Amino acid sequence: MNLISVRLARRPLWTLVLTLLLGLLSSSARAADYYLTVAGAGSKTGADWADAYDVSSLWTVVNSTMQPGDTLYLGGAETSGGADYGDTRLTISSGGTSTGQKSLIGVDLGYGYPKFIGPQTVRSYTTITLADTVGYWTIKNLYIEHRDMGLATSGSGHPGLVIDGVIAHDIKSRCFSFADCDGILVQNCRSERYSELGFMFANACDGVTVQNCVADCTGTGDVDDPAWRSYCSSPVGFNFHIKNSSAAPNTNILLEDCTTLNNDEDTADTGDYEQGDGFKMEASNDGVTFLRCMSYNNQDAAYDLKGSNQTLQD
Repeated sequence: MNLISVRLARRPLWTLVLTLLLGLLSSSARAADYYLTVAGAGSKTGADWADAYDVSSLWTVVNSTMQPGDTLYLGGAETSGGADYGDTRLTISSGGTSTGQKSLIGVDLGYGYPKFIGPQTVRSYTTITLADTVGYWTIKNLYIEHRDMGLATSGSGHPGLVIDGVIAHDIKSRCFSFADCDGILVQNCRSERYSELGFMFANACDGVTVQNCVADCTGTGDVDDPAWRSYCSSPVGFNFHIKNSSAAPNTNILLEDCTTLNNDEDTADTGDYEQGDGFKMEASNDGVTFLRCMSYNNQDAAYDLKGSNQTLQD
């Protein structure tokens, strides 16, 4: 019996139980759940759906109220034709930790997940921006439409991001845009009707997992939409790094069960080279695995692979 065992054996049983209970209480106290809808409800304390915060509290709750480990549940419309979040834009400036992920999770209250739909004729702004050095966030079950960008990181240092079940539709430039995101997981997401890029991993993303995601440039599946081509500028479904950039490479990339299609442009210049790639890996990508991925109906390459240590399987 070692010294630690002897000391434990001499302690009364009730003190051990108390210690464990205090530990559990301390752990639970570190994580809180909050609730928010467009109009809010009751006393608007965010304690539950009956007292949900309203949308005017979104920025404060995300960046000041929430602590590492906390979750904000965001309610969709509660009635047929009910309001959603419209022009609401959110910059997240406060992150979680490696042991306390923060979460923003959309909830279907009867009429779909929360929708953020920009009203501008000329699409502009980004719906959700993760500010410089903000990481350890889970963002799940949201619908974004009619924006310049759907969800994007700004600056550098965004570890531990989980993007799950987010749909970006009718996007001017990039549906999803990430840089310096180590250990990022993107799953069950869709990019639809984008002019440029569905999913972009610009640089310095080490340990990337993309699972069960779809990038459909026209958003029409197997039915072609020639009219959309004139809106496109070198569209790519999944784009990794920027051509001729000296920024740090992306490394250890897994794309699993992903599909991209309809990346096509039709410019006004006769005789020029029409672009449109499915999966595009520039030279500064190292350690890439494609597992059960599909790419079809693209103007140029299905797989444009210039990186190092690349594997395609099934």
